[in-house]
Amino acid sequence: MSEDAGNLISQKRKEKKLTQDDLAKELHVTRQAVSNWERNVTVPDRPTIEKLSAVLGANLDQLVRKEQSSKIGDDQKMIDKEVEKMEMPINKYDTAIGLFYAVSLFVGMMVSLLLVVLKKPETWQMWTILVAIGLLVFLILGLTIHGIITLVRKDEGRNNIY
Repeated sequence: MSEDAGNLISQKRKEKKLTQDDLAKELHVTRQAVSNWERNVTVPDRPTIEKLSAVLGANLDQLVRKEQSSKIGDDQKMIDKEVEKMEMPINKYDTAIGLFYAVSLFVGMMVSLLLVVLKKPETWQMWTILVAIGLLVFLILGLTIHGIITLVRKDEGRNNIY
């Protein structure tokens, strides 16, 4: 919680002439919880913030939310730095393999569609066979291209295990 929120809780509590114990009883929390909020050690949960705002007549929600979002922002920056360290450069061979799998899937679908249009199947068995032929074209073409790219790849420091 921001120092402003802790100070505001303390200030508003004193203006209302409440002790930490009185405020704690009103909110159904411990006196230590109130003390921790005022010293910016902990943050009250959402329902308690709403009760606290009503009892003290102050809008604490924005102060607490601002602190929580800045803490989340700091955490996100730290995560981004860690991810940056872990990221591997884009490998042109892996990109090519993915691209050729996509192309071979498209070719396989077109083969299936062409066979369906030309043969005009009347039974579900014939449909299944024509779609299976398209899938086989996709698999054979994709795996062949994958094998070729894997054989010619020359990137250093990488195992060519596929």
